Amino acid sequence: MIHIARFPVQALLWVWEYILEGFERLSYKIQSQSVTPQYKRLGQCQGTGNCCEGIGIKLPKPVIKNTVTKEIAKKWYGFRFNFEFIKDEEEHLIYNCRYLKENRRCQIYRFRPKLCRDHPKQLAFGKSHLAKGCGYHYESTRKNRIRSLVNEAKEADKSFKV
Repeated sequence: MIHIARFPVQALLWVWEYILEGFERLSYKIQSQSVTPQYKRLGQCQGTGNCCEGIGIKLPKPVIKNTVTKEIAKKWYGFRFNFEFIKDEEEHLIYNCRYLKENRRCQIYRFRPKLCRDHPKQLAFGKSHLAKGCGYHYESTRKNRIRSLVNEAKEADKSFKV
């Protein structure tokens, strides 16, 4: 019975996530005009499926401290994303995705949740955890900024004549 109810609930949640994604994009656009991220995410997915195992969901400290809310969160992520709970570590709940097939491909790739579509998330401060062999890497934007300033100084030095 619960498997029959899962699809309509997940479909409604997918629509809700799509609406929220619009707001998130708007806030990111506003934020990106005022804050330059510390790191820029580069590369692309290699399709290894490593990010689908050992998924860490960080929860706020008050939720972690309260056993009832922690259990609700465990059940929620299990139901919402069809995750299999593995263990909890400090502030994280660790899951594996049940949609990962034996060939390391996602069974619902075209309809995967926003959590999966956005991975690894571009953060304004710091960087997301990357699974081994995922194909993504981070480069410091400060390093790039310093490099461009040095190049500008060299160009200005070349054009300067006494």
